[in-house]
Amino acid sequence: MKLTQTSRKTNRVYVLDYDVWFGKTAVSVNNQTSTKVKRLVFNYTDEDLQARTITVRGNILTGFKLFDNGEEIVMQRPLLWYEWILVIFPVAIGILGGALGGGLGAVVGITNGLMIRQTNSVILKVVVSLIFAGLGFLIYSVLAAAIPGLL
Repeated sequence: MKLTQTSRKTNRVYVLDYDVWFGKTAVSVNNQTSTKVKRLVFNYTDEDLQARTITVRGNILTGFKLFDNGEEIVMQRPLLWYEWILVIFPVAIGILGGALGGGLGAVVGITNGLMIRQTNSVILKVVVSLIFAGLGFLIYSVLAAAIPGLL
């Protein structure tokens, strides 16, 4: 997932490249790749040849923010209250299905969260969430029936 934002103060273009499934993060500023210092801390050299540090905060659900020497750049807004409910709804499979249901519910919930972020209509968000929950339950039912002793 690539997020792009332009700073209002400095007019720099920030790009956050985040791999949802593996948690890998990369940051570039004005098409210049930054150097990873720690897990979510990056260094780059600005146009005045000054060393600068960027810290990444947040995740796919809480929204992403970059902090560049005190300046806060909001890359992605946090989920709204009803979006949280829609994302967590498919995780209910975990209550029914133990470890298999929990793992499947987590994958469906993350995928659902990605889809909800890309959809603007509230009605469409609810429909997408119900479809993902139904698909997750169907997949769980097929897997549970195929594995002896789970049902």
